[in-house]
Amino acid sequence: MDYTEFFDDKAQLKMREFVDQNNNPLIREYFCQSNQNKPMLTLIEMKKGFKTVRFEKEASFQAYFLDCLAERNAQAVFYCDRCMQVLPAFEKMKHIVPSYVIFHSALTPSGYLNDQVYSVFKPVTELAKAGKIRGLISSTKRESKDAAEVLQVSHSYDIPVTFTSSEDKIPFSSRTPGKIIAVA
Repeated sequence: MDYTEFFDDKAQLKMREFVDQNNNPLIREYFCQSNQNKPMLTLIEMKKGFKTVRFEKEASFQAYFLDCLAERNAQAVFYCDRCMQVLPAFEKMKHIVPSYVIFHSALTPSGYLNDQVYSVFKPVTELAKAGKIRGLISSTKRESKDAAEVLQVSHSYDIPVTFTSSEDKIPFSSRTPGKIIAVA
C-alpha cells in the first residue's frame, strides 16, 4: 500500500489517499486546520467493494478492524499496551472480546493511590463494567493489587518482568505451549 498527500495553496494538508498496488484508492483521510494551525483529521473514507464506509473518528476506524478480527476468530484476545491509542477503539467495538490493559507505570502522577488517576486510565473502570475489558496486567503483585483497587476492576494479574544481559537460546522443542517466554 502506498499513499499520496494533497496540500492546498498554503501548504496545509487537506487529504491523504492510500492506494493499492494498481493505484486504486482504498482509504482517504480528510483534514482541516486546527486552531493551532495543525492538520486535524475530520473524516476517513474506506472503499469496501463497491461501497464507501465513512468514519468520523480514528477510534471508529480502528474499532472497525478490531471487529473484523473478532468476527474471523472466535478465540481472539486483545491486549492494550498504549491506552491513549487503543482504549477509544475498544470502547467503540461492536463485539465483546476478552481484552486486557497492560500497565507499565504508576497510576497517578505522584505514585500515591489516593491522588487523581492519570486521565488516560480513567476509561478503564467504565470499560470493565461494560464488559469491554476483561482485566489488567501489571508487572508486580503490588501493582496488580493497586490497579484493581484504584480502577475498581475485579480481574488484575501480575506477570513479572525482569531483565537479563545474556541471551539464552531455548530450543523450540523444549518450550511449553501457552507459556510466555519473553515479551519485548
